[in-house]
Amino acid sequence: MYDWWLRQMRTKISVGTRYHAVFNLAIYAKKCNVDYEELKNDALSFLEFYDRMTNDRDNPFTMKDIDAALLGYDDKFLKYPKWAVELNTKVKMSNNNRHYKKRSVHLLEAREKCNKKFPNGS
Repeated sequence: MYDWWLRQMRTKISVGTRYHAVFNLAIYAKKCNVDYEELKNDALSFLEFYDRMTNDRDNPFTMKDIDAALLGYDDKFLKYPKWAVELNTKVKMSNNNRHYKKRSVHLLEAREKCNKKFPNGS
């Protein structure tokens, strides 16, 4: 999910959603056990890119924005809802497709397929 969100940040984020994009990156980093330093480096890589999007010089994207957004790297946001991500970033997220199976059945089948494809666990 973290890597997927990084790709979305490069292509689907616009002025008005930049802070929330980094905030959600921090949430996904926490959910996916990504180290804080890796998160911070990834967030900083967007500083210049997002600042260049600015149409109005009164609304730059700054280090202060990134520092504030990195506060999303906290356990209290682990249940941050998908609808809020979509609302704040304008990025549509598709639902997981399990073909009407319960999660446990879906995961059992997925693991069986994986074990057939990689029998030695590689």
